[in-house]
Amino acid sequence: MTRDKCGIPKDHSFVNWCKQIAMCFTGSAAASSGADDGAFRRLAKDFLTHDLTPEQKNDPVYRFREGQSVTGKQRSTINNVLRKNLGDHRVAHYIFEHGVPTLLDPPLQRKRPDCYKALLQNMLEEFMMWHADLLRWLLARQKDPNTIIAQRLSDLNQKEWQTQRRCKKHEAQQRVSQGTRLAKLRDSGDKEFDDMSAKEQQILEDFDCKRSQKLHEELRIKKPDHV
Repeated sequence: MTRDKCGIPKDHSFVNWCKQIAMCFTGSAAASSGADDGAFRRLAKDFLTHDLTPEQKNDPVYRFREGQSVTGKQRSTINNVLRKNLGDHRVAHYIFEHGVPTLLDPPLQRKRPDCYKALLQNMLEEFMMWHADLLRWLLARQKDPNTIIAQRLSDLNQKEWQTQRRCKKHEAQQRVSQGTRLAKLRDSGDKEFDDMSAKEQQILEDFDCKRSQKLHEELRIKKPDHV
């Protein structure tokens, strides 16, 4: 993972980055980080503190903001670095959820073995199982409908589809807003259902039956489901 098939060191290190991520979320730190977003925030703080280039360190855009969310620019930069070093930025999220095998534990967290050969064999087997599970997890995430939608939304060759989807989402949001307004008018007695136009009645019926809300929810961008 650290060298190519000719034995030449790669520009990135899967193992070292797995260790770096794990070191951010060991012991009480992992327990206190809570949800996946909290874990990513801890990683972001560590990265923005120690791994920026000299130019980035002087750019206020990359300054970590205590008590505030990670910016889109910061998140994009971190994901690009993770993608370069891990092959897929989602490997970090897998580590957040599943941890790392003993072989990749930070050295300070590992006890000195009494029997190196037997322990090393067990560690290698554990690592291979962990890596196989990681690949299956990534494949399942790749096939997730929300992942496919997210990829199409960032594809420069899908501009027409993206425009159509934005229009549909805007229309759905408008119908939810109109349905909310009409429901308030009806419930307050300010406007009877029979006094509404056919279009307004249809919008109100779709709102009462949750059809408009369901359509709007289907068009929202969602994170891929956890596997």
